[in-house]
Amino acid sequence: FIHLITNGDDLLIRLVDLFMLAGIASATAYSMRSHGWIAGSIAGSLFVLMILGLGPSNTLQRETICILLLAMTAGLSMGFVKQTKMPLVIIGLCGLLAGIATTIKPPIALLWLPLTYVIARRQIPVDGATQVELGKSIFSAALPFMVGGFSAGIVTLIWLSWNGALSLYFEIAREYYPLYVELNGLAQVVEPTASNQIDRLLIMPFRNLQSALLLVPAFLGFYTAVRSKDTRLVQDAWVMVGITFFGLVYLTVSGKFWEYHTIPLLYGLSIGSGLLFSDRLTDTVEDRSTSWIALFAIIISLPVTMLKTSILMTITNDNFEVKFGYVDVISDYLEKQVPRHATVMPLDVTGGAIHAMYRDNRPLHGKFIYDFHLYHHVDTPFVKKLRSEMISQMGPDGPDIIIQMAPLWRPSGIGTSDFPELNRILDTHYQVIKQDKGFRILRRRDSEPPLIEP
Repeated sequence: FIHLITNGDDLLIRLVDLFMLAGIASATAYSMRSHGWIAGSIAGSLFVLMILGLGPSNTLQRETICILLLAMTAGLSMGFVKQTKMPLVIIGLCGLLAGIATTIKPPIALLWLPLTYVIARRQIPVDGATQVELGKSIFSAALPFMVGGFSAGIVTLIWLSWNGALSLYFEIAREYYPLYVELNGLAQVVEPTASNQIDRLLIMPFRNLQSALLLVPAFLGFYTAVRSKDTRLVQDAWVMVGITFFGLVYLTVSGKFWEYHTIPLLYGLSIGSGLLFSDRLTDTVEDRSTSWIALFAIIISLPVTMLKTSILMTITNDNFEVKFGYVDVISDYLEKQVPRHATVMPLDVTGGAIHAMYRDNRPLHGKFIYDFHLYHHVDTPFVKKLRSEMISQMGPDGPDIIIQMAPLWRPSGIGTSDFPELNRILDTHYQVIKQDKGFRILRRRDSEPPLIEP
């Protein structure tokens, strides 16, 4: 969708990113409107600042798209001043938003659990309702929510089937995902020992939590709000605590602990920090100096902690180069030296080959967008099958051009190895026509020279 509306234009993509962040901030502010515009604006703005501080490499991550859907759901379910029943259509829309997010990143569906409580709670007619009334209310909320959620999944399955990818999707989920989760963020195959599990489930998540800039103000916001005598404030606070908790769980489930995996957690901490400025805190906090001191501390420390790279680049007059400038060099070479009819295959993970091909509108040759999965768990039947398929793609109808990036992020540890069969084919049937520190471009020896006639 983003490609359709931008056609890969850098400025348009950046505008889409900024509009998305503005949408998150607006939906967040609306979801907190019962707490006053200051609380909602601060919560949304803090999250935007956190995302911008992660830098260009974390732009338009799938987690950010999912948070937009989450903020919209929060706005629809929590953005009320006087509690009324939610229309069934709106509940179905909330389920649809949750379903879309699940198709993007399945584990992120956990963040919708606290909001389902809000939706169910709003359907209860009065306090002290009978068990039958409670059951009817919960069912009246659950049914349209599930219909909306499942409809997103059904549309996705139909789309996969239409494109002949449904069986491959289930095969990857069944055969490859269990192998992938055994890798940590350094691409190391980790033994399932007790110490490694403790490190993944407890130490690494809380290490990320400890370094989060908004941890202290969020804790103060949650702690102050749940002690309030205002029922609405307490309920909203616990919902936000739930979102933050499941953001931490999501980080643990990811198992890789990369910066963009912290995005759901950052959202929870942002809305928690916004609670410090809730208009409903009048019965708990008479003096707001603590809240404003916390906000001032965040603003002061933000450039040092989150924007230090951008500030340093400004001081040294450096420009941000995508993947060390390899994307620009490769795309320029493809445009000027490789005919449009030539087939191109990347041997890469996230080093820049795919990005360069995208810039030059080069279709992918073969079925492998990455080669990462060919180098771990090499003794398993599924990876052996993938290796066999890769070799078969290098036959007489193999690619004319191969872009091979340096293996900076190559799996290591138990069950990993090089790919000698592929290396022999590259050495025998291909020759290097351009080489750099981080990549090399190879041409089939029996194909025509990749030069565009003047």
